[in-house]
Amino acid sequence: MLQFNHAVGSSLFLLIVPLITLGFGFMGMHPITAITLLAEAMNPLALEISAEHLAIALVGGAVMTFSIGPFSGTLNMFSVIIRQGTFRIAAWNLLYTLGFFLFLALVLLVI
Repeated sequence: MLQFNHAVGSSLFLLIVPLITLGFGFMGMHPITAITLLAEAMNPLALEISAEHLAIALVGGAVMTFSIGPFSGTLNMFSVIIRQGTFRIAAWNLLYTLGFFLFLALVLLVI
């Protein structure tokens, strides 16, 4: 992680962290497990980023995973209630999730 951070820069690294969490969600890992493992693997002081920014990026990735992750319990519950597939519900949430990611990027880069 440290080498990747130095290769792409801190700002881009913070934008990629939520996408890593989302990627783990698409592989079937629960978002809380993913952010716990990622947080343990990253030292904010060594990465030269604030712990708050890293926490916001990790939690933002978890929120996106809850919204469009096909293995999310939330989507599975709605899938049963409305009798639609989880991937279809995830597609419905895609625009919202993209908007949330843009807002998250704005928060991480401006604040």
